[in-house]
Amino acid sequence: MWLKSLQLTNFRNYKAGKFSFSPTTNLVIGANAVGKTNLLESIYLLNSGSSFKAEVASQMINWEADFGVIEGGVVEKEEENTLLIQLQKGKGRITKKNFLVNGVGKPRKKFLPFFFAVCFRPEDIRLVSGPPDRRRKLLDEILSSLDWRYQQSLRQYTKALKQRNRLLDEIRERKAKIAELFYWDNALVKNGQFLIEERRKMVGFVNHYLSLSPHGFLQKMSLNYQPNPVTLENLKRSLKKDVYTGWTNVGPHKDILVVESSQFKTADQNIAFWGSRAQQRLSVLGLKLAQLEYVYEQTKRRPILLLDDIFSELDLNQQKLLKTTFEDHQVIVTSTTRPNPKIFGWEKEIELDGV
Repeated sequence: MWLKSLQLTNFRNYKAGKFSFSPTTNLVIGANAVGKTNLLESIYLLNSGSSFKAEVASQMINWEADFGVIEGGVVEKEEENTLLIQLQKGKGRITKKNFLVNGVGKPRKKFLPFFFAVCFRPEDIRLVSGPPDRRRKLLDEILSSLDWRYQQSLRQYTKALKQRNRLLDEIRERKAKIAELFYWDNALVKNGQFLIEERRKMVGFVNHYLSLSPHGFLQKMSLNYQPNPVTLENLKRSLKKDVYTGWTNVGPHKDILVVESSQFKTADQNIAFWGSRAQQRLSVLGLKLAQLEYVYEQTKRRPILLLDDIFSELDLNQQKLLKTTFEDHQVIVTSTTRPNPKIFGWEKEIELDGV
């Protein structure tokens, strides 16, 4: 699977943009603020239906327009499909998204399986050093893009959590009764248990993949997943605290996920605490490589690898490790300068001078 072409209309700084790509290695080069990251964002949108940086979808639409269009030509074996996402501004912060495949409208869950991509950005180092919600979000993004059931369960869980928290506030203020929690408690249990089980499976895959890595540090690295089980008994046990805080303290939204290394001979092997910045970067690289393999394992299709100006963050050995993945994937890289020519060669180069 590879991205053959991309056409943008009113997407961020692109009023109109057309690009074609090689099925192997592509370098997008240009100064800062010319639209390199925006280009990768539009490609990633075809993979997930959502942005990796916009807080609301309307931010992706050019400020002089009311709509935006992302159209990609995706080749798989001998078949080419045209994937199209329309963004239409509505009232307030609402933006409508329409998904089309070969001109036919599709629900999001049937659109996403046509295209898979993995993106690595400098900000991703916070996957290791940041709070657990960053790592939970990564699992949710990956699993949601691969399984509509996970996406649906996550949406239903989030809705139930919000409604339950609202009720907890009302119960504390004596405006609602505890019995009114019954429906939302059951929704949390049903969906939360599914989320935890799928997260557990993925973490198991990642840890197995890392244990087989030829790189010594990655071999000793693992994800320590500490789920927060959601059951009716646990919710009942936590009820007094929940009412007092106005917040549900049980469930997968409280899962702990720590990136560890057995290289550190301490009780706490958290790489965020004991690892150097170089080791933290290497850990993120290891997670992204595991993500590539996990997507392939689940779909039997090689995802496209998107690299956003990361080479200044990687040392020579880390760049060589990354290069080993290039032969199995289409790669689209952005950079302000040409990466080390002794390591990297490019089938196609795209120069951006401003849009």
